[in-house]
Amino acid sequence: MLAVKLATATLVTTTLVAATLGAAGCTRDRANATLDFGVAVAVAPDGTVYALDRDDGQILQVRDNAVRQAFTVDLPGGLSLMAVDEAGRVLVSNGSGPDSKIVRVGADGTRTVVVDDLPNVRDLAITSDGVVLVLADVPGRVVQIAPDGTRSQLAGPRALTDPAAVPSGHESRFAEGVDQIGTDTDGTLLVLSKFRLWRVPVGGQPELLAGSLDPPSETGTGDAGPAVHALLNDPTAPVATPAGFFLCDGANRNLRRIDRQGQIDTILHFPIREQCADLAAVPGTSDLVALDQTGRLRRLSPDGRTQTVLLGRA
Repeated sequence: MLAVKLATATLVTTTLVAATLGAAGCTRDRANATLDFGVAVAVAPDGTVYALDRDDGQILQVRDNAVRQAFTVDLPGGLSLMAVDEAGRVLVSNGSGPDSKIVRVGADGTRTVVVDDLPNVRDLAITSDGVVLVLADVPGRVVQIAPDGTRSQLAGPRALTDPAAVPSGHESRFAEGVDQIGTDTDGTLLVLSKFRLWRVPVGGQPELLAGSLDPPSETGTGDAGPAVHALLNDPTAPVATPAGFFLCDGANRNLRRIDRQGQIDTILHFPIREQCADLAAVPGTSDLVALDQTGRLRRLSPDGRTQTVLLGRA
């Protein structure tokens, strides 16, 4: 991915207060393990699932349908965001606020502060080549941090520092700001902005994938039709697999898929109080993992018909 050197991130290896690594091999039965306040899910390249519990400040490692390890990272305000890189290392953040930090947790328990100078971190993602994408500030700008620490802005309402430092065509602007981010299977940035999902190639024009500010007047949300004409109501958690793009259609309580031909469908409806909390793609497959607000983790086929409960009630 193209990078323009604007600033260099400071990497600090540290042992955080009350940061401990759960005992290796610690196993809790999936039916008895719970997420008190599950807010994020991520899947490593080997298929290991990580779930983030905000209340406990814990990262639960789920493998073979059981909790195998529990990591605890103590940051001001608790944990709210998570991603996993190609090496299986977990990145977590305490999210919005002046004390926002992004911390990488290695398999040996080493904590590395990756970012401590971007206020109001609101979302993060990692590409397959190790580039960290950070959504920061309000109304939101997307900053790319390369493995060597160089930074550039990919999307947002204004430049990262001096506008003249961003070459023409490099930054995709969203006047109304960026709400959440994700990545396509090739690492291309995905942006949710005001009820619409965009694909944002570096140096290219943003491509609208789904969502209309002027939805059709007939009853319904646009299923089985063009995604660009569909009504999205508080969408979150954009992810991509070879089968297409997926997101939580929050206020409609639906999990929706946009296939690679541009058609949108609802593949799962969530009952009241079980609303979709987060999604993650399973690398090397077209499956995804869904976290709902009851703390249940499910692995889903791309059509939603095949479900395997990984954590929580069956």
